[in-house]
Formats: sequence, C-alpha cells, structure tokens
Amino acid sequence: FVEKLRPNVAWVHPNQLPTTFNRLLATSQPQPYFDSSGCQVADRLRAASAEIIAEYEEYERLVLAKRATTQYDGAHPESWMSTEGNNSYWEYLMLRHGSKWDDGLCVHFPMACSLVRGLPEVEEGLHLSPSQCDGFCDASSPLQGPAGLVAFYKLGANRSVKPHYGPSNQRIKCHLVVRAPPQGTHGASITVGGTTRVVDVGDVFCFDDSYEHSVTNGGGEHGNVSRVVFDVTFWHPALQNASHTPAASGDVGDGGGSAMGQQAKNKAETAQLAGAATTTAELTTSKHSSMGLGGGIWLHNIDSNPVRAHDTVMDEDNNHATVKRTRTTVGAKGSVTVHEAQPLDTPRLMGGLTSRFYKEAERLYSATFGTEQMAPLLHSLVRFHRPEIVVELGFGYTTPFIAQALADNAADVALERLPTSPLRHANVLRSSWYVENSAYSPKLFVVDSSVQREKKYSRVIDSVLKKLGLQNRVTVHPTLDLAEAHREFKTDSLGLVWNDAQWDPTFLRIWWPLLKKNGGMLLLHNVIGNGELSRWCIASPRRVMRELFPDEKFEFLTLLEPHKAYQGSVAMLRRLDPTHQPKKYRFLWGGKGEDEDMDDVEIFQDWMHALYR
Repeated sequence: FVEKLRPNVAWVHPNQLPTTFNRLLATSQPQPYFDSSGCQVADRLRAASAEIIAEYEEYERLVLAKRATTQYDGAHPESWMSTEGNNSYWEYLMLRHGSKWDDGLCVHFPMACSLVRGLPEVEEGLHLSPSQCDGFCDASSPLQGPAGLVAFYKLGANRSVKPHYGPSNQRIKCHLVVRAPPQGTHGASITVGGTTRVVDVGDVFCFDDSYEHSVTNGGGEHGNVSRVVFDVTFWHPALQNASHTPAASGDVGDGGGSAMGQQAKNKAETAQLAGAATTTAELTTSKHSSMGLGGGIWLHNIDSNPVRAHDTVMDEDNNHATVKRTRTTVGAKGSVTVHEAQPLDTPRLMGGLTSRFYKEAERLYSATFGTEQMAPLLHSLVRFHRPEIVVELGFGYTTPFIAQALADNAADVALERLPTSPLRHANVLRSSWYVENSAYSPKLFVVDSSVQREKKYSRVIDSVLKKLGLQNRVTVHPTLDLAEAHREFKTDSLGLVWNDAQWDPTFLRIWWPLLKKNGGMLLLHNVIGNGELSRWCIASPRRVMRELFPDEKFEFLTLLEPHKAYQGSVAMLRRLDPTHQPKKYRFLWGGKGEDEDMDDVEIFQDWMHALYR
C-alpha cells in the first residue's frame, strides 16, 4: 500500500507526516536523529551546559522561596498530550516565542538567552526559491517568522507525552537535558521515528521533530523527579546552505551534504556574482572549523542584502575562538570587502560583553563623557568585587556595563553553589561567603536628574536595558535630585558607589557612611579637573577624607589617562574595617597585630625581616 501511495503524496516515510513537508530535505532512509557534529547550536549547548543547568536550578529555588513567580505555561496548545483530568503535566517556560524574547525571564537565564540570541538560524526568517521547495511547502513567499521556540520543557514524574508530529521538516530541535531521573527502570527517554534514546542530565542531542515522537518519564526510584530539557529550534542547516545556491538533490537528501564543500561553493558563486576575483585563501575552510562553536554559512537575499559567511577558527592551543568573517557587499561596482579574525561571542568565556552587547551600549556613548575605558573597567571591578547593591550617580554609557556585570555575577554564583562547580573542585572558593550571601541578588540603582540631559536620553537607557534583558537588575530614578538621593539608602549597606556627577566635601561626608564598612568602594570620576594646572587635585579626595573621618581606615588609588586633559581620571577609595580582617595581618588594614603591645611599624619590620630570612 505504501509503495502504491508514495508516487501520489509528498511524504516519504509513514512515520514522518508533518503539515509542511519539503521533499528536498527527505532522505531515502529515515533519519529521525540529526547528526549534531559541527552544529553551532549543539556545540554551544555543550559548552555552556553547566551554566544553563545552574541557572535553571537557581530559578526553581527562587520560585520555591517565593522570590520569583513561576511562568511555566501548562495550558499551551499541545498540553493535551499529557493531561489527566484538569491537570497538565507537560509545561513550557518560553524564553523566546515567535519573534519575541521574554526579557523578564532572560534576567534569570542570562546564559541560556545570550547563548543563541542573535543566531540567524534561530531568529531570522528564510527565503525559498521555487527550486528549493518540493512538496507541501510554500515557495511563493518567505517562510513566516523564525524557526521556533527557545524554551524549557518540563514533564512531571511518572508521566508521558503522547506520540505526535512537529509542524515542519524544515527545522531541527536540539535538546540539553537539564534534569532527569537516573537511567534505569524508572529513567526518562524520548522516542523519535521509532528509535528510543534514554537520556541523562547534561546530554545534548538533536532530532527532526517532523518524525513521530513521544516522551516518557519514569520519575526515578521514588517517583518524584521531573524531566526538564532546554530546547532550541532552528532552521535545517541544508536550507541555510542552499538559501541562494540550491544544492543538488543528493546533497540535500543526505541531511546537508558536505558542509565545507558547500561553503566553498557558496563563497565562490557569491564572489562571482559580485564581479570580484576570489582567491584560493578565501575559498579554503579552516581545518579547525569543526572545533569550538562550529562553523556554518547563512546567505541572505542577494538582491538587496549583504551576504556573509563565517567559520570558527581556533588558535594552535585551541583555547581562543575567533570568527573568520568574509563579508561580500554586492554593490554597483561589484566590490568585495573582507574582514577577518573578529572576536567570537562566547558567553561562557566573555560574560555578557559580547559584540551584541557593545552594539546596544554604543547607543549611549558620547565622547564628551570620557567613559570609553571606564565602562569596561567598571564591569571588571564589579565582577571582581561582587557587590550586592551598586549606586550610579549620573547615568550613561557605564550603566549597562555595571548591570551586565551584576547579571554575570548572579549567574556565576548560581553555578558556584553546585557541587559540580569547577571552582569548587579546585578548592579556591570560600564557603563562608556563600553562607553570608545566601540570598545574593545584586541590584543597580541609578540616580540622575533629567534636567541636565535631554529627556529622551532616559528613554534610550530604558530601551538598551530592555534589549539586553537587564531591566530587572536596574532601578532608575530619572527625577531624583542628587542632593537627596542618599536618603534612599541605609548606613553600611552599599557595596559600590560610582559617582560620575559632582563631588565635594559634603558629598563625601554624606555618602561615605553608607558604604559597607568591610570593603565598600567609592569611585569618583574626573578628579583632576580641567587642564594640566589642576592635576594637583588628584590628592584632594584623600585629603578631604582625612579631615572628615580622621579615625576611618581606607585605601586610595587614582588612575590617570595621561593623554587626556579632561574626563581622564578616576579616584578609588575602599573602606576598611580592621575588625573584619585576618588577625595575623591586621596591621595591613591599619589595625594591631597579634601582639597588641607592638605598634604597626614594629610588626611590619618583624614581618619583613621574616620574609627576608
């Protein structure tokens, strides 16, 4: 019956019956599981699996503590597949649905969101020509919207999801198993196209959900373990490679053919269309392209848009990833411009300071602010110091850098709390810090009066923070007078204060007691004033502090940008409380040593003599 039916329908396999079916992507033999080697999405999931799992565990902890509201959707259109009575046991937590990211959820999942945010195969639509569509697919118009969801799926213990089909064979799903019962009689599994795969925590696998598939969760020995996966859905790589240069049916039919060969072919044809000579070097794919985060090519509409290709290249030690980008601009003169060796967005290594971050933050930059070096320095200081409450006086280019550092810190702390944390295994963590900061949830408070800026500037700040998913980390006071802002905070509560506005002795007298006694930091921008004649002012914060608080202990450092006459300096003061420092080395903080009868100088000399010996 199947053989007689096959010539009259588009479908090829009886267990692969999606609504949208492109026969050019079909294979002679069923291939329900997708070979993820060299797949950029899969490689990124593997590289960041520990961080994503930690983010999820932290989110559930906050929900249980009622410090966050669960946003799981148990009433989604497919929930009927695992429903008993009025209860659904298959729930979605959608970070991205359709064309929109949930910026509120991305605050809890900075790694999960940044990992695939901006990837064209996830976010962009796709144009098909008639020659790229055969069967139940529409080549008369672009495919609507992006490939699909970026979401967590949770299935309750002792539950299953009924067999069903995905809507299209033009997309692929990759799953990271975030939680699952131990493998065995009561483990969890997925069956795709008749092939069952038993899953375990940390597994990453990809499949074509246009094949009939189902899920079972045994719930573990005690029947209380849910099964959670992180799902990323993206366009089928064969469509990416054949976007403007359709591959032969054999190339597409085997699931994409030779990716490297196809990339070279596309590059050559693109350059030929531009009327430019293409060198052998431009057509050669790096021998390391299958390493790191994977290679790939994504070609846009050649009639109007630039065409770009990129391969991942690792250095000889395989410890630094860059992108070798070839950007071919099709213009009237047929010119080709090549940019190579640009940094790769690797959130696991770079935190949140990706190229996408800089692109958004650039909307806030002004040369007159003088913070082009200060902003990344603040990010590093906040990452290093780990304050819980930060106050910024005078918003601007530095605002998203501080907010991103706090988000990065929160993600790191969640990971470090896990027994599997690499830092915990290396025995470099101080356990008492995690007890003292058991409810660590860092926040940035920004104070500025809109009077000194255009009113629209505060709206741009809000827009940038929302696009970066940082708005829940920041509270902006655009109308609060700087002279009254200190009333919003308690004594001994602030981890770091960044003053990019005005400062004077009155400011120091009011704000210094608000800093945490044990290490609170105060940063003052532009302490040198204007011009060379004012450079003597660099010592004035220290002098004023000694006059106002003669009994206070603090550290003081000024950094200068010697090429600047204005907006080129920062003074950093760190408040010290000798009672909180290790007794043996208390003299370093201005206190007494182990022998209270010895003064600081004697202790220091004895210590130095011991070192010399």
